[in-house]
Amino acid sequence: MIVGFCNPLLDISVHVTKDFLDKHGLKENDAILTDEHGQAKLLQDLDPNTLLYSAGGAGQNAMRASQWLLPNGTVVFMGAVGGLLGVLDGVDGVDNVGSNTNADGFNVKELDKHGEILKHAAEGDGLRVEYEIILKKATGTCLCLLTPGHRSLVACLGAAVGFSPLHIDRHAQLIEKARAVYVSGFLLSDSHDAVDCLFSKHLVGEKEKLVYMNLSAPFVCQVFRERLEKCLPRVDVLFGNDSEALELARSAGFEEQQDIFKIVKELAKYKTMNKRIVVITRGPGSTLVVDETLTLHEIPVPLIPKEDIVDCNGAGDAFVGGFIAKHYSGASILDSVHVGHRVAQMIIRQSGIVFPTDERIDL
Repeated sequence: MIVGFCNPLLDISVHVTKDFLDKHGLKENDAILTDEHGQAKLLQDLDPNTLLYSAGGAGQNAMRASQWLLPNGTVVFMGAVGGLLGVLDGVDGVDNVGSNTNADGFNVKELDKHGEILKHAAEGDGLRVEYEIILKKATGTCLCLLTPGHRSLVACLGAAVGFSPLHIDRHAQLIEKARAVYVSGFLLSDSHDAVDCLFSKHLVGEKEKLVYMNLSAPFVCQVFRERLEKCLPRVDVLFGNDSEALELARSAGFEEQQDIFKIVKELAKYKTMNKRIVVITRGPGSTLVVDETLTLHEIPVPLIPKEDIVDCNGAGDAFVGGFIAKHYSGASILDSVHVGHRVAQMIIRQSGIVFPTDERIDL
């Protein structure tokens, strides 16, 4: 079993121009956080008829990809979504909290609209979801601004910020049974207490359990580097892209801050006494991997015609999900990278992150 942790978000995808990004102070291949007002301002400048809604959240999409490749029930995902107001469940607070009750003691009857969309999409892929349901908060959304070959993400976390240590503790037995866990760096912004609980309480001493983690975004490496560093000693496989790796090198004061090849090798030794695998993607460029022997591999990404590329959003998540599924199944690192490439290239040939039900990529 694999258990994944991240912010479940509803993706709102739209094609824009580079001028649109410049106008709003946004960058290609970046990810930032905003509030409801900031996201609304961007949406006001877009044609609502061009918006595509789909299940999202980086970690949930990665876990959907893994589950698509593995037998049903192999992968479980946890995060927080919005719930419609239920009834007060007693007066004893946490003592009366059940699996479908939030920390305030309210028995939640149903998810909000966006939460239902996410749950339906995830379960349709065979993924088991164990959402923490947060009252009086809407399920988060992520605006995915697409330019040719690039994407810029603007996320409004909403209920996702309520993901709590309590929910981690409630599912201690599930985590204990898992052979692997996947943690998104995005959680380090507002749900770091839950991440601390996971690493310090449920993963400590669990040397046989594989721990995968993703740097997720440059701002995570810059603003929340110290929180990230607390997790890294227990991370067996670290994912990221070149922008994230460069930002972490700069923020952490690596001696080398420009040469991505040297930085990737340094990340394999950074904040760990063990042998860490590092996997750094570079879009259509080669993927860089450092294995357990600290050997650096440069693996080419198969070329596909530009006219076949429809939507680059989710390519990185699909790669991670494909890699984890293959690696979890006992394959080599290099074979796992190849499966990751295949899943990512399938996803970018279509709109939205949708996995076909009538075909699979053989592991």
